Amino acid sequence: MLETQFDIAVVGGGLVGASLVLAFATFAGKKKLRVLHLEANLAASPTIASDERHLAINAFSWQTLKSLGVVLDVNRCAPIQRIHISSRGDFGRVLLDATHEGVSEFGRLVPASQLRDALEKALANCSSAWLTRQHGSRLIGLDTATEGAANLTLAASDGALTKVSARLVVGCDGTQSSVREFISKLSPEVGEGNQESNQESNQEGHQHGFFDYQTSALSFNFKPEYDPLSTAYERFTDTGPIALLPLPNRRMGAVWTLPSAQANAALQLSEAEFLQQFQQAFGYRLGRFSALGRRALWPLQRLRARPDFSNRCVLIGNAAQTIHPLGAQGFNLGLRDAIALAATIEKADQNFDELSVLQVFSAARSKDRADTLRFSDSGLVATQNTSSLARVARSMAFTALETAPLAKRSLVRFGLGYVR
Repeated sequence: MLETQFDIAVVGGGLVGASLVLAFATFAGKKKLRVLHLEANLAASPTIASDERHLAINAFSWQTLKSLGVVLDVNRCAPIQRIHISSRGDFGRVLLDATHEGVSEFGRLVPASQLRDALEKALANCSSAWLTRQHGSRLIGLDTATEGAANLTLAASDGALTKVSARLVVGCDGTQSSVREFISKLSPEVGEGNQESNQESNQEGHQHGFFDYQTSALSFNFKPEYDPLSTAYERFTDTGPIALLPLPNRRMGAVWTLPSAQANAALQLSEAEFLQQFQQAFGYRLGRFSALGRRALWPLQRLRARPDFSNRCVLIGNAAQTIHPLGAQGFNLGLRDAIALAATIEKADQNFDELSVLQVFSAARSKDRADTLRFSDSGLVATQNTSSLARVARSMAFTALETAPLAKRSLVRFGLGYVR
């Protein structure tokens, strides 16, 4: 029988939600916290055979996951030691080399299914004395009007309703976050006291709220003719960016961004026709492409929650911000959210549910979130203008960056995940 009173309710069983719960493991028992982890799926770790996505885990995130007790099979996680950035048909390029920057690698490509399984194994080792996990439960009601706790209404897969309470509700339930929807209805004025966040909103207003890119990403893997040699490629084209990521066994993972109509049409092509079009888009730098894997498509949107906290509620990960996959920073940013929130709760001791504490957390995360959103969008803005003059200016910018070691070092540090 499920308990009804908790200190913290974590809504969302995805990668960021699982990471947050693991971050609690270091102090929850000592502080006698009672944590409820809610997962909408019935299975503890759903294995989706068609999910061939790979996540670019930067160096900071890789070390963070290790510190949380997440054990990943390094033989299935290809290292990224070089990053090649260029624009199709233009001169100039930027090459980032880990050895030149004094590190062994920029990060690793991790199969999403392996990371999910590794997180699940780590969670299974957490003590039931402080952690309660509930699968197959959806949040359908949230009320923060009661003094001392938020009241949650949960619906099981069979329709049965359960009511529980928690001093703090953490929404890490993705882009379609139910917690975020409840927050927007409960306390739309909560951000008024957050001067730093409001100032950022005014300066970066175009990056807040919801924005549909009108593009979609095709995700798949293939085999290039030439060994990628642990090199990731960011290739800008007239129709959108292409990211190629090195995988084990001389394969590569691809994220091909296209206007949504073109992406849907490409998804319907035969394997041979698809590879031919993709080859034309990327070029022959890696020789001819073959052995196409399973294809998946998803629409691209940008979202920045305002507010990202309310009375007894706070958002992290994709629930707080959903960003463009250019730069592969989505999970890395969400993991930094989780680690920062856990540290805030530990430091605040028994006052972690107070509005002022959540306000401080939100303000502390605002710069990293805004910078990462800006970084992910900057490449799009830089390549949307396809005029001859713009292309020459872009090529000159690549050439200038390639010969500017301090600028490259700053870019590398950001990519490694060591942000302020």
